[in-house]
Amino acid sequence: NYVTPGFATAVFVTAGGVQRIRTTAESHRRIAIVEVMGRHSGYIALGTAYGQPDLLLVPESPVDMDLLVERVRQIYDLQQNVVIVCGEGIVDESGNDLGGSQRTTDPAGNLLLSGASEHLRDMLINAIGDDYFRSYRRIETAKEAIFTRKIGHTQRGGRPVLFDRFFAAQLGKYQHPLGLQQ
Repeated sequence: NYVTPGFATAVFVTAGGVQRIRTTAESHRRIAIVEVMGRHSGYIALGTAYGQPDLLLVPESPVDMDLLVERVRQIYDLQQNVVIVCGEGIVDESGNDLGGSQRTTDPAGNLLLSGASEHLRDMLINAIGDDYFRSYRRIETAKEAIFTRKIGHTQRGGRPVLFDRFFAAQLGKYQHPLGLQQ
């Protein structure tokens, strides 16, 4: 099995979501932060590059906030909107989860990760400040200018793309090596 069934569908949905969010960011001159699922793996976030975000943040690469703020300002100065995609398990330079973890677990026993996009938003609001956006004479505060969207549940829902259906069916025909039914 060289592919995880559902991956292509998740990437297809997130890339489409980023393209749709881009139009809102453009028309309202906003900074959008889109959080995608993936826990400690950035493959879905990387796949979302098909939706053409401006920046991708993955859990495998710690976020350098100074560099991120500088890059966000550069992009905003150029096009007056920015779309950032972040994996739900992104970490700071010290390796701490951004947004923190809840003390509850999912059905598989994994600690729930939440709030990476909101934490990133708060950090950008504080680092960029209101005066920067006022200088563009359109937005009064950084809080108004930066918004977040989580599309994790949307990624999981709906019908799978043909690629996923085909390969899941192919995988399903094989028997477990220990004789267990799949």
